[in-house]
Amino acid sequence: MNAMHTPSGSPSYMWHAGRLCTANSESTMGKASRSKSSALDDRTREGLALAGEMVRHPQVLPTFASIARFSDMSKKAGELSMFGQVADAIGEDELAQALREAPLGAARVAKQLKAAAPQAWAEGMQQAFRNRKFVDFIDQMIRIAHTKFWSSDPYLALQFNKNRPAHPDDPIVLAITRAHCKLTGDLRQPGWIALALFCLGRVIAVTSSKSYESDEWTDVTLMWFDLERSFLEGDGRDTAKAVLELKKELLPDLPEIIGSRMMHGLAEAAINAGETSLFQ
Repeated sequence: MNAMHTPSGSPSYMWHAGRLCTANSESTMGKASRSKSSALDDRTREGLALAGEMVRHPQVLPTFASIARFSDMSKKAGELSMFGQVADAIGEDELAQALREAPLGAARVAKQLKAAAPQAWAEGMQQAFRNRKFVDFIDQMIRIAHTKFWSSDPYLALQFNKNRPAHPDDPIVLAITRAHCKLTGDLRQPGWIALALFCLGRVIAVTSSKSYESDEWTDVTLMWFDLERSFLEGDGRDTAKAVLELKKELLPDLPEIIGSRMMHGLAEAAINAGETSLFQ
C-alpha cells in the first residue's frame, strides 16, 4: 500500500481477532444524495466541497485499506475458484457461486472506490449532516481543535519524523500558514468542516490499514472496515450511523482524540493536498 506522509502523533487504534471479512460488491456512492433532501446551510455545503477535494485527492486515496483489500481479492480468482470447486463438491451451491463471482465483484468495487469524483463524494456526505448527533460530534471536534490552534505553530507541525525544518518560503509552509490563519480567526469557517472530515478519515484509514495487516480480526475490525468503505464511498447516512455507534460503544472520547490532533491533520493535508482550496 502506498504510504501517505503523516506527522507523528496521528492516532491509530487496533483491535485483533480471527474472522475473515466478506463484502457486498455493490457500491453505494451517491446513494445518500438520491434520498429526499432537506436544506443544508452554505457553510456546510462549502465545507463538504472542500473536504471532497482533500479526501478524494490522488495522494490520499491509496491510504484507504478498502481499495487495497478489494484489489487484492480481485487478484485471487484462481484460489477462490478452487474453493468454489470444493463448495460444489459438498453441495454448497450458493457459496460456490459467491466464490466464483467474488473476484469480479471485488474488482468492480475497487474501481468504483477509486473513480468517484470529489463532488459526488461531497453530495453523498450531505446525509451525514442531516443527522443532528453527527453534527454535534463534528462541532465538538471543531471546538476542541479551535482552542488548541491558538497555541499551535503550523511551521512546527510540519516537522515530524525528524524532518528538517522547511524553508519559510516553501509552498507547503505558506499553504499551511494561510489555512491556519483562516481557521484560527473564524470558528465558523467552512474549512473547519473540511478539516474535521479529513481528520476523521485519517483515523478511519489508519485503523483499517493496521487491522487489515493484522492476522487477527474481530467484529470491531469489521466495523472499521464497513465504516471505511461507507466513508470512502461518500455514503453519509451509513458513515454517520457507524461513527456514532463506535463513539457510543467503544470510543466515547473520540471527538477529543481527533480534535486534539487536528493540527497534525492540517499538516498531513498541507503536505499531501496543499494545492486544494482550503490552502489557497
